[in-house]
Amino acid sequence: MADVASQSILLSPPNLGHLKAFVRRLNEEHFPLPSPRPPNGWDHESEEYGPTQIELYRLVTAWRDSGPNVSKLFQTESGLVVPALNIRAMLMPTGTSQGKLVLLEGGRRKGSEKARLTAFDLFLGFLLNPFNQQLGGPCARCGRYFVKKTKRTVSIYCTAKCGNRSTSKLANQKRRLAEREERIATVRRAIRDWQNAKSRVPWKEWVSKKTLVSKNWITRALRSGEILEPRGIGT
Repeated sequence: MADVASQSILLSPPNLGHLKAFVRRLNEEHFPLPSPRPPNGWDHESEEYGPTQIELYRLVTAWRDSGPNVSKLFQTESGLVVPALNIRAMLMPTGTSQGKLVLLEGGRRKGSEKARLTAFDLFLGFLLNPFNQQLGGPCARCGRYFVKKTKRTVSIYCTAKCGNRSTSKLANQKRRLAEREERIATVRRAIRDWQNAKSRVPWKEWVSKKTLVSKNWITRALRSGEILEPRGIGT
């Protein structure tokens, strides 16, 4: 972390903390928007943030689809070019031989383009972050973005909890599918037994008593095509 800071021309270079803040903006539906005057801090007009979040999602998806490759990204997302050319910075003196730059916020946007331009400002900061390849997600279970331990970490879940729940859900789905297939096979065998027995009892009633499967379940299986009604026989 210290090496990144010392090599950067920025007074406060983007770091993992900035990436985590960006991830929160991707995940949270309500977020304060920047105020035009720094002394005022942050305005809490959370109802305005939704369109900005949607645009951020779109830009992150485009970035990932590009490789990630920022040159290719700018070819497909031409709307980023003007904001990128108009990034504002202030040179700050330091106690060393090198000055540092402080990036200035674009301030509050107005009008129909507000959400898009605000998203551009936030996204350009993400592009400058040397840790941006540690962005993970969306989570295969909850859909949230997350910060990976390293850029090479391969994970489709934001937490072990999400991974365990997804694995458990998949196991339950497989178990229910296997149980249903076994029940269908049991009902099919019972239908054949009813035909061989040549019973005068209606087939659904006979099969239901033999298999302990309800007639309603048998009717639904008929409608779905999973079992076939004995030819020439009514219900």
